[in-house]
Amino acid sequence: LKNVFSNGSGRSSKYESLVDKVFKVLSYEAYKNSIGTEKYKLKLENAEIGILYYDYDAKVDLLFPFEVIGGLTLPDDFYCKGITETVDKFTGETKYNTNSGGIFFLKVVKDKTSKIYLSINQPGATLTVGKKGLTILLENNKKIEKPNADIKANPNGSGGYYNSTFVELTLAEINLLKANNMTDLRLYVNDTEVQNGAKYKELLKCLTK
Repeated sequence: LKNVFSNGSGRSSKYESLVDKVFKVLSYEAYKNSIGTEKYKLKLENAEIGILYYDYDAKVDLLFPFEVIGGLTLPDDFYCKGITETVDKFTGETKYNTNSGGIFFLKVVKDKTSKIYLSINQPGATLTVGKKGLTILLENNKKIEKPNADIKANPNGSGGYYNSTFVELTLAEINLLKANNMTDLRLYVNDTEVQNGAKYKELLKCLTK
């Protein structure tokens, strides 16, 4: 966590030094960094390299570079425990937030009526001020298109931008997202591959129980 392995540029390791390598997770330790973010220290071992440590933020799927060999079998309702509930004392609304980083769902309940929204905040190279259009690609050659979705952009401090949108989902769109993993997003002309699409599918299932 203090030294970068095979230092490339800045705080990143060289891609070619780690790609296709297989690591065994020896241990993990929860900790908080200097600004109070809850993270994990993963102790990894590779037969060729030896021991490495990885700074793991469990809330940001986009930053996770690994694939689990053989996949993971998670307990039922595993993701439901991450949903937070808040009540607005002024409006009487109850809000359920999936708190899942750059992509999250928000369920708002008032007077026994509920609405579900999708929020997306993803990096992109193109400024999107005043632009519109969200496309979500799903497994099984399915897609969701929302051409009137407003796209906003904020500088990321490194010469690029974070593009974001906030849209209400229809019942048909909710059913599609519950049945199929998201694979890719397009906000105006900026494309992003979705990491761990199964997670968002399961979170939405939790919200609609």
